[in-house]
Amino acid sequence: MSKTVFFDIDGTIWDDDMVIPESTLEAVAALKANGHLAFICTGRARASVRSEKLLNMGFDGIIAACGNYIEMDGKVIYENDLSADMVQKVIRVLSECKMPVVLEGSTDYWIDDEGFENDPYVDYLFESLGEHAHIIRGYDGEIRINKFSADVIDGTDYERVKAEFADDFLILEHVENVVEFVPKGTSKATGIKWLCNHLDLSLIHISEPTRRTPISYAVFCLKKKTHTHTHAHLPHHDTRRKLSHRH
Repeated sequence: MSKTVFFDIDGTIWDDDMVIPESTLEAVAALKANGHLAFICTGRARASVRSEKLLNMGFDGIIAACGNYIEMDGKVIYENDLSADMVQKVIRVLSECKMPVVLEGSTDYWIDDEGFENDPYVDYLFESLGEHAHIIRGYDGEIRINKFSADVIDGTDYERVKAEFADDFLILEHVENVVEFVPKGTSKATGIKWLCNHLDLSLIHISEPTRRTPISYAVFCLKKKTHTHTHAHLPHHDTRRKLSHRH
């Protein structure tokens, strides 16, 4: 009976240097050859899942942004965007609180131009995203994001930030003063459950976290029925290990 298997990226598919071991390439290829489905499941927003070697491994789809974006066979089947009002609140409050922010979307990132001077992750973002990385200051186009992360620096009013966003976001504090904000009620696990329900799969196991973070899971779904599914857009409502611990 075929299974559906979900793989995190950072520390799972590739190591801290973003190198994919040959054994991992072979294991995923064998999984696919045996008729199973394989999905990426990451805290990274989809815009930062760009490695050709990773995307050419033959995955059937991607769950990104801690369950707030899902694609299968190259088509978006679910996306949860923050509202325009919430995006503007994030930009305003974090600016007032001197907390530099990275706004993380499925196609683009928007980044503060001050406060990240000593942050190699931001250098990595601009290098890897190219034209899809924008400076927030002065940007007058639409900003569509699924989540955001920010740094606590000297002068940050972090207590106010927590008070402003605790009702709407799960606030995840990482090493090196990095804080990740994920819409409440969403996680890698909820993304997996949504996809299993969409594909009419019976969820048989979500393991304990494989790393010391609340949103890292190894999961297997058991196939229940054979259906033909139509994948349509729904209405709009994760390397700081060395570079980032956001994901």
